[in-house]
Amino acid sequence: MRWIFRLIGVVALLVVAGVVAVSLIPSDKIAAFAARELSNRLGREVRFLGEVRPVFYPVVGVRTGGISIANAEWAGEGAMLSADSLLVGVEIAPLLSGDIRIAELRIGAPVIRLERGANGRGNWEIGASAPAAPSATAAAGAPPAIVIAEARITDGSVSFRDRKTGGSWAAEHVDLTLNAPRADGPASLAGGLRYLGTDLTFALDVAETGAFLAGRVTPLTFALKAGFGNVDWQGRAGLSPTAAEGRLALDLKDPDAALALAGSAGAGLAGPVRAESTVTFTDTGGLFLRQAVLEQGSNRIAGDIDMAFGAVPVVTARLEAGALNVPAMFRPQLAGQSGSGSASNAGWSKERIDLGFLQAFDGRIALSAASVDLGDLILGPVRLGAGIDKGRAVLALDNIGAYGGSVTGTYVINTRNGLSMRGDLVAKGIRLQPLLVDLAEYDRLTAPADAKIEFLTSGDSMDKMMKALSGSGSFAIGQGEIIGFDLAGMLRTLDPSYRGDANKTIFSSITGTYRIAAGELLNDDLVFKSPLANASGAGRIGIGKRDLDYRVAAFSADDSGGIRVPVMFSGTWDDINIHPDLDDAINAEIDKKRREVEDKIRADLEAKRDAVADQVREEVEQRVEDEAKKLLEDLLKRATGTD
Repeated sequence: MRWIFRLIGVVALLVVAGVVAVSLIPSDKIAAFAARELSNRLGREVRFLGEVRPVFYPVVGVRTGGISIANAEWAGEGAMLSADSLLVGVEIAPLLSGDIRIAELRIGAPVIRLERGANGRGNWEIGASAPAAPSATAAAGAPPAIVIAEARITDGSVSFRDRKTGGSWAAEHVDLTLNAPRADGPASLAGGLRYLGTDLTFALDVAETGAFLAGRVTPLTFALKAGFGNVDWQGRAGLSPTAAEGRLALDLKDPDAALALAGSAGAGLAGPVRAESTVTFTDTGGLFLRQAVLEQGSNRIAGDIDMAFGAVPVVTARLEAGALNVPAMFRPQLAGQSGSGSASNAGWSKERIDLGFLQAFDGRIALSAASVDLGDLILGPVRLGAGIDKGRAVLALDNIGAYGGSVTGTYVINTRNGLSMRGDLVAKGIRLQPLLVDLAEYDRLTAPADAKIEFLTSGDSMDKMMKALSGSGSFAIGQGEIIGFDLAGMLRTLDPSYRGDANKTIFSSITGTYRIAAGELLNDDLVFKSPLANASGAGRIGIGKRDLDYRVAAFSADDSGGIRVPVMFSGTWDDINIHPDLDDAINAEIDKKRREVEDKIRADLEAKRDAVADQVREEVEQRVEDEAKKLLEDLLKRATGTD
């Protein structure tokens, strides 16, 4: 902005020096003289493209046609500044004391092209060349004081290009009005422009004009209004170096539109958003928000936030909240929901989940909240810490209240190469009925549960994530009941009609372990205990497809006998088919009877074999004894010589 005021001052000096002579000199010579003086003082070629003529009433001044100021040699094509017309008028009375009071300054349809080179230098950094001889209009001594009663820019345009970063922006329909009646007094700048298709109006009031232009911190207020909402600032600020402190208030009807104008891709906020904070911005690039409050609908978050700006902003925050409704904060495509993370017949939601905003900053965030509604889950109270690094967020769940119990562990969200999630969680005392209602709209299981789970998944929708889920874990469900079927009744009567809301299975405990692969949960060691019947189970639960194929083998509680009755669970989560597997039970009984018969026959054969063996042994022993006796008799006869 300084070069603009410098240009104004130079033009004003020319007006003072030539206020009498210009009426006697032809306009083309006036133009040549003014162009030469301005070129020498600014160090850039200045051209007047139309007539230059004096004005004597109601102010003394100069009116020109088109005017242009050359660009830097290294910059792009086109003048740095060009305008269709220029009017500079000064008040006569202050001239007698040597001061210059610009009563009126008007620039018609200016085009301002700003550019920063690869070395960081701006094309607006202009400097005067040393004149060959003293100018006839050069005033001796200190330069006169310059004030501007009123300056106007109408229908202008401003563009900026940064060769170092590749960034650029442009504003059009720029209309500005500047009032700075005293060099050491207040000044105001108001107007409007169009930026990225959005019309903006603003008003800036500075308490000390001279101090502000010199770069020092001075009191100021600022108000911005646009279709997306309002921005208000009250405090102090300075330009060299940039620093500010004060109170900032935002009332945004469309927060994503505001973020887009600020150069951000937006966070998918549903809006409207109201926020205010005490702000301190230091000359080292640190931003500190104290007593910050953000409100969106029923959501309210308060706390302190520190930011350090670099290639990637670093955020440190300590936040507290009441009851947070996260889906209400974000648009449906970001929250990955269409009313719920699950849809009863259509399966899991296929809405795209976009958490790319995690790549917009790094940092550490501590959050405590009375409750957090995630759309599919309602947690609370919540106390967690999050570390974010290059799009990867690690959530340390210090103590998360959930459905009457608690969850602790680590949850990782990674957006570096697509979206993936990983968790290592421990749950204690969770009430299953409200949890399953929120997760899968299933309300048939009532019991407390403890569980451990390690999981990994990826995908850009809830549907893809559930189908890619892998991991392992264990569960221990306490005393409760399953609504919808009577396992004991099926066991006693072999009647599959023991189903419906009036029937239920009361149990003492259910325990087991499981593994998950490609969205399929596999279990083979379920143990079900109840006062009337025990059971063991094995099978699969399709988490991704929302179906199941599971077999529970029930038997009497004391295992004293009776037919083991397998109960089959199959179908979708929304329409589970439960029936005793009588064929399996009959086959099992037949196998049992067959084994009993085989065992009896085997025992009989072994008994007969043993009896035959004993008879043969006795006969052999008798014959051996008889032969021995006969041999002994023969020996005695020979010894005595008798026949």
